[in-house]
Amino acid sequence: MAVEDLDVVGVWPDLTGKTLDQLIAQESWFEGELDDEANVIWLQVAGDWHRLYFDNDAIYWATAPNGPRAKDAAPDEEPEFPLNDLTAKFSLGGATVSSTNGQWIEDGTEVTLHFEGGKTVTFRNRFDTTTVLVG
Repeated sequence: MAVEDLDVVGVWPDLTGKTLDQLIAQESWFEGELDDEANVIWLQVAGDWHRLYFDNDAIYWATAPNGPRAKDAAPDEEPEFPLNDLTAKFSLGGATVSSTNGQWIEDGTEVTLHFEGGKTVTFRNRFDTTTVLVG
């Protein structure tokens, strides 16, 4: 599906052929329960930061001057928006992006990052909740 067919806010970045430096999912927790695996996705590709998030069926892309910063929590509390380093978790550091695509799915949208060697990371947003799928 062409990205032109999706509800994209901002400019879909051209990441093809570029090296992934970091991929971080900013989670969302509510009352001790994980509410959103990837409330905001932060990508550093070839040194540049990009921010990806979803709102209902819309896909938002933006460049960012800096990477994510964990929101401060009181010393006796867990942060409500902790950062999950997907780069380390799935051995993605230094991987080359072969393509990106987005598509409509039942009750939402998704964005997939494809890497040389066949690995994929999909951010699937359904009912305004984003999950992370790695293949």
